[in-house]
Amino acid sequence: KMKNLFTIQIPEILSGYDSRLKHVGAIGKGNWAAIPWVASMDSDLTKSVSKSVYLVYLFCADGSGLFFALGQGTGGINKVINDKVYETTRLQIFDKIQPNEIGFESGPLKNGSLKAPGNTRAKAYEKATIMFKFYSRNKLKLMTDKKLTKIGRASCRERV
Repeated sequence: KMKNLFTIQIPEILSGYDSRLKHVGAIGKGNWAAIPWVASMDSDLTKSVSKSVYLVYLFCADGSGLFFALGQGTGGINKVINDKVYETTRLQIFDKIQPNEIGFESGPLKNGSLKAPGNTRAKAYEKATIMFKFYSRNKLKLMTDKKLTKIGRASCRERV
């Protein structure tokens, strides 16, 4: 059920709001991932979530909430230069978009934000976050899927 939710249902809902973007979700290959995610990619900018820049919903490992973020791919980069690449890309984006102007906070996420201590993938997602907005589980209960998607779409269209 959860695999279907993240890999099929949520991407289909998002496609209903903006079919120009490619929407994909993942819960891990083989084993359940500590951080399930759903990404929305503009095919003119991004071909894969392992590279480039894309919108992503990162779900906290403990179920406490999610981060709606502008993220960068965490694959295919030499581990030694990751931090430099992430920061360079972040600064290039900030030259065009100031996170606070659209209600976001500047990345990266603080270590441990995704509530998956010691998880290498979670640490990579935290470091690769360019800007973000956090939604607690309680706040999400008050929002409908339509409202949450509308917020994401509006933020994307306004600036990215």
